[in-house]
Amino acid sequence: MGASGGVIGLKWERSFSAFAASSVSDMNRPEPFDFRSPHGINRVEHRSRCWNKITVRHVVQYLNPGRVWHDISSKQTTVAILLEQTGGYCEPRLNLNRPTPRCRYDAGHTVFIPADMSIWGYSDSIKSTRDLRLYFDLETLPTVLGEDLNYSKATAPVLMLYDERVTNCAALLAEECISSLPENRMYGESLTMALMAALFASHEAPNRTVNSGLARWQLRHVLEFLETHLTEDIGLDELARLGSFPIPICACFQGFDGASTISMVPPQSSKESTRNALEWQ
Repeated sequence: MGASGGVIGLKWERSFSAFAASSVSDMNRPEPFDFRSPHGINRVEHRSRCWNKITVRHVVQYLNPGRVWHDISSKQTTVAILLEQTGGYCEPRLNLNRPTPRCRYDAGHTVFIPADMSIWGYSDSIKSTRDLRLYFDLETLPTVLGEDLNYSKATAPVLMLYDERVTNCAALLAEECISSLPENRMYGESLTMALMAALFASHEAPNRTVNSGLARWQLRHVLEFLETHLTEDIGLDELARLGSFPIPICACFQGFDGASTISMVPPQSSKESTRNALEWQ
């Protein structure tokens, strides 16, 4: 799956650890929606969930005629994926009065916004938009991705990135946000992990030590746990703690392209897929 788009390289004076320390919040539940500086927006509908300490929010905007904008940023690091646009097109802008260079005008692009850095969602004569947004503290990324994290990807803003892996994960997460069915935590966590890996993981060939894999006793312990608790709501972090894994649990389910094998299956099958992936491992 290919990607196209652009990266805006700005000069950052602080290290990744300084960024991470600058904004830490309680993410056991979704953060309140900080919808900044709206202009020309008639109505906003949103539904939120929280997985892997990441707030995941499905947002639908109904817009008035003419020029419309709002500040997409928040106090946390933000990722926004445009899923649909009706009646025209919209784009992220660093400057409200300066269009972003682009060669594609369809929906599906992703924007990565460091905490409290104003990037504007802009449109002109468009009826509505639908997007998925993720809000998180930077210190969450090493927990989710471990040594696969590419730190340089997590500090510089990105505009107009088209990546089918990210868009597919975002569409599935949006369905989970608005679903009336009981939450399937493992499915939501695996989708969130897969999206984060597609954006921020290093997709070069793995360079792990010989001892970085999972021992047979760890796999057996987790498999027995899954058999016993197949109908319960289990999270990936619980599996990681259970097995005392030396690497993040996501490493068991990631392909070489950073995608999650669990996220490609229906939510009702996620525990069986986890078990199968571990057996294969």
